[in-house]
Amino acid sequence: MTRKLASIGNVVWMSVVLVAFWLLPAMAYADSGDPLTFNEDTEYTLGPPFLIAGDVVICEVPSPCSLSMPTTWSDVLVFYNSDKGPYVPDATEDANRAFVFSDDSGSLATFLANSTGLSSNHFAIAENPTGLTSYSEFLINSPETVPEPDTVTLLGAGLLGVASVISMAKLRKLVNLSS
Repeated sequence: MTRKLASIGNVVWMSVVLVAFWLLPAMAYADSGDPLTFNEDTEYTLGPPFLIAGDVVICEVPSPCSLSMPTTWSDVLVFYNSDKGPYVPDATEDANRAFVFSDDSGSLATFLANSTGLSSNHFAIAENPTGLTSYSEFLINSPETVPEPDTVTLLGAGLLGVASVISMAKLRKLVNLSS
């Protein structure tokens, strides 16, 4: 009798362990709550479920955002189907890829040169100056390129050097004129 209970206990215990290993990864994925972050110039594979294809135009701040003036754009997040590619305007419900075209790297110029226009499913948002712009359940990481402090220091030192050479030349001219 004891042996029979022990074997039933082992079966129950193994069933609990198997169910836990089966459910825990799904629960961890479902409860993660972390938004997907898209970085510039990186292709992402999506779904299933797939998204509706379309474009999210991210505009420079503080300039006014205009969908008809690409000069006001900072980035374009494109949701697209890999069979059609990112340059074909599309609004079907089969987007399985995403890509952020950025003006910082020049890929936005490539998008504008190769694309036949924005999708009919497009949206414009203002860029967050911190570089992390939120759109629905997604984050778009688009940091502004700012020169390093050392670069600014070197530029300042060079300008001071040029200014001192010019002022020394003027001083020499004054000394030569007075003698």
